[in-house]
Formats: sequence, C-alpha cells, structure tokens
Amino acid sequence: MTSITNTHTQTINRERSNSVQEDSEMAKIAEEVTSELRAVESSSRPESAQTVPVQTHLIYVQDRSGSMHGLTAAVEEGFESWCKTQEEPVEGEDLSPRLTLVQFSHDVEIQHYENIKEREPLHFKTFGTTSLYDCLATIFDEYGNEEGTIVLINTDGLENSSRRWSKEMVGKKIKELTEKKKWKFEYSGANQDSWEVGNSIGITNTQDYVATPIGLSRAMLVQRNTSLNYRHESANHLRNMTPEARRAQSQPTPTTQEQAPHSDDFMMVGPPPLTRVHTNRVYENEDLGSPVEVPLFPSFGVGMSRSQSMGPQ
Repeated sequence: MTSITNTHTQTINRERSNSVQEDSEMAKIAEEVTSELRAVESSSRPESAQTVPVQTHLIYVQDRSGSMHGLTAAVEEGFESWCKTQEEPVEGEDLSPRLTLVQFSHDVEIQHYENIKEREPLHFKTFGTTSLYDCLATIFDEYGNEEGTIVLINTDGLENSSRRWSKEMVGKKIKELTEKKKWKFEYSGANQDSWEVGNSIGITNTQDYVATPIGLSRAMLVQRNTSLNYRHESANHLRNMTPEARRAQSQPTPTTQEQAPHSDDFMMVGPPPLTRVHTNRVYENEDLGSPVEVPLFPSFGVGMSRSQSMGPQ
C-alpha cells in the first residue's frame, strides 16, 4: 500500500514539475513574441515618433485695439468655445496641442501653455491702435525656428501703427515659414477685404466676418474646423521630423537687423512693448521693456483721434 502511495505521489510531483516547466516555456515564448512585436512596431515608425511625442502648436492672435470694445464678451466666450474643440489629440498627435495666446494693439502680450487644457480664461481688455505687423514680428522672434506651427489671426481693422516691420517684411517671412517650415496661417478680418489684405502678406486662407457677436461666433466656427484640419496636417509633418528638430521647439530665434522703411507717418522708435505670461508666471522682457502708453504718430501730436488715424483700429 505504501509503495502504491509513493508511486502516486511521484507521479503527481512529475506532473507538477512538467506543468511548471511548460508554464516557464510559455512565458518565455510570450516574452519573445512581445519583443518581436515591439521591434516590428518600432521599425515601422520614424525615429522621431519613438523618442519625442508629436504635439502641434496653435498660436491664436487676437486684436484688442480700442475698436474691439463692443465685442469683449463675444471674444472671451468665443475663444473658450474654440479652445474646448481643440483639447483632444487628433489623428497623428500624441498629446493635446500647445497653445499660445497673443493679444495685440500697439503692444503685444503673449500667454503660453504647454498644453491647451492648462489654459486660463481670456480676460479681454481693449485699448490702443493696431500694430499687426509688429505683433507678427514678435511671434516670429519667439517661435520662428519651429516646424508646422499654426497661426490664426483675428482683427476688426487694418494695420495702422507698426514701427518695427513693414508689410513687405511680414510677407517675406510668412512665405519663408510656409514653404520651408510648413507653417499654416488663417486670417479673419472685419471692416475690410480680408482676401486682399491676407494675400498682401502671403496668407491665402482668409475669411470676412461682421463685427458683431453673431458674426464673430460664425467666424469662430470656421476657425474651429480650420484648426482641426491644420493640426492633422502639421502632425503628419512633425512625425517625420528628427528628434533633434522636434526638441528645438520654443527656442528663441535670432532676430535680424532689418528695419521697415521710414516715412512721415511711419516712425521707427524701437520694438513694441512685450509682456510674456507662461503658465501663470508673468515676466517682462528686459530688452524690450514693460507695456506703456506711447504716442504713435508724433506728426499728428498726442491725443490722435480715430478720424485722424489711417483707418479702423
């Protein structure tokens, strides 16, 4: 009886040993298969996609000159609504986009967020004139080395007070960024022929809107779809870049010494005031100085009225 019991026990132990061995072999096979699948997946993707996540960059440019005063609530609500439609990654993106909000009149304020979901509500305050060219020059200084950046411009009037860059300089830079770095631009304008104005500086995607809350809301709806399409295209471009190029995002770009031509009503007095706000941290550019009110057309004298200016603010 004892002999039978021992034999049975040995059989059970052998079966357990075989089971453990089989489990070990299966685990080894599973590990090898997993490694092979990872290798296949890695080899089928560009190196950049393996090392640096794909994240597009939206730059939202908002005119805050005095003539925008009646649209304060519509601008704040429209911006927040637009942001919500851009929060989730689109096909080709690994992360939600970065967001840079640029507000301008005769000065420039930049608020940058590494993720659009981290944004703060827009507090829209209107004042001053319309220095669109200088605003774009500041954007090019800050982000001009990037690839695939998306710029959406919103204004209710014509350029009338830039001191750094001319229309020709802006057009030349936009052409360069569009062709060489695959930047994308959209221009939305009220009280003007947006197609003519946009094309004069190299922007072919334009739309007119009526400067009312309803008109602005309709323009924002178009911008929502434009942004989503642009993000998809930019993500594909970024995915094929090298890791080194991807890591270069957000590094300041050396500026040139180019200056716009001087005329009686176009006076070069240095760069516009600039304030940056990066994820709740405010600081002033030591070279450019803090935002201040300055007379822009000395030949007209201080206290220039809208009727004396060069068009809508």
